[in-house]
Amino acid sequence: MFPVALTGGIGSGKTTVAHLFHELHNIDIICADQVAREVILSPKVIEAIVDEFGDTVMTNGMIDRKVLRSIISQDTSARTWLNNLMHPIIRQQIELKLSKSQSIYTIIDIPLLTTATLTNYPYIKKIISICASMETKLDRITARDNQTTSQALLMIQSQISDDERRTFSDFIIKNDGDISELTPQINAIHHSILSFLNGTS
Repeated sequence: MFPVALTGGIGSGKTTVAHLFHELHNIDIICADQVAREVILSPKVIEAIVDEFGDTVMTNGMIDRKVLRSIISQDTSARTWLNNLMHPIIRQQIELKLSKSQSIYTIIDIPLLTTATLTNYPYIKKIISICASMETKLDRITARDNQTTSQALLMIQSQISDDERRTFSDFIIKNDGDISELTPQINAIHHSILSFLNGTS
């Protein structure tokens, strides 16, 4: 078991990069966002969120993640409260999935990884950060999530910067282009990790 964190801000292209690691090298991927989507279905979690934010976060009996995301992108205290509720449960589920992984190393896609939250993942061996220009991120968010540019900018600014991510990362992937530009970067990182595992780096 060799856990490798994959991180990057909203609009950086984490899903594409994670998919390529699996497709090119058969690496198991654990997605923290997917775990969060599973956790937020828990009746106890739903009840706590509604108690805190009211019925406006509900749609058809479920938490409306888009509404919730909008709230926490504009309110630091709301984001802190939600993180304190969700993250311990999410981390527990990630560790369970990690224990079942069978690939030579396992990538854990953790969007909100920061210097502070790194302490919650003491088992992480290497960190890969995906960086992209502000223009690229804005284009991706507005196209994918049907957000205005100002809404997308708020989401980006609510997270740490790429410069900060670089300070705690072992590898950087630049993702302003297409898959043809991603593949060689991913291959190089894969072989570097294998060399480390084999004691040749």
